[in-house]
This record gives sequence, structure tokens and C-alpha cells, in this order.
Amino acid sequence: AALLLGFFLMTALFGALGSVVLWLWPQPVPEGAAGFALRGWVRPEGWFLAMILVQGAGSLLGVGLAIRAYQIASASVVAVFENALLVFATLWAVLLWREVPSPLEAFGLLLVVAAGVLIALRVPPAVPLREQAP
Repeated sequence: AALLLGFFLMTALFGALGSVVLWLWPQPVPEGAAGFALRGWVRPEGWFLAMILVQGAGSLLGVGLAIRAYQIASASVVAVFENALLVFATLWAVLLWREVPSPLEAFGLLLVVAAGVLIALRVPPAVPLREQAP
């Protein structure tokens, strides 16, 4: 719970800091989605507010479960699954939005997969913490 609280407090702190910086030093903002990173605070309303709340609840659950996984399992095992997220997120982006990775992005994904394979091959088999009763 402390790690989860710390993660989201720091996320809020850096988001607030970024909003203050953009408020003090406004930047020219391109129209539409291209300018999302330079646009300062915009009050969410309607459907967008609902999407943010659902995404926030999903993030709370996902990050909490990732933290718990690192607490109860070997970090080298959990890291393989966490890196698989990048591969599956890319596959969903291709299937849903036809966003095909560039050659450099595909090479990066290949490196992520290779790192996962190396970690999986390097990890010794799991040893039970205690013997099971007969």
C-alpha cells in the first residue's frame, strides 16, 4: 500500500509540476492530438472524464498488482511478464488502430523479446519455500 501510494503521489506531483510550468511559460500548441503534451490543464468533462476515471481505476489495480507480483515472486520472472506488456500493447495498436511500428521501434521490441528470453533461460527453476506435507 505504501509503494502504491508513493507511486501515485509522485505521479500527481510531477503532473502538477508540469501543469504549473506550462501555466508560467505557455508554449505554442498545435491543433488536435498533436498538441496534447504542450497543452496545460484542461478540465475534463463528460465522456472524457468517465474515461479518465476508468483508466485511473485500472491503473490503480494494475500498478498495485505489479507491485504485489514483485513482492511475492522473483523479480527476474515478473520482469519477463512486465516486458511482455510492451509487445502486446504494440500488437493491440496494430490490430485496433493500424499503427505499425517503424523499423527502429520493431528493433526495440525485438531487443525486449531477446532480453526476456535471456532472462527466462538464465533463471534457475523455482525452489519451494517449504516442503509440502504428505
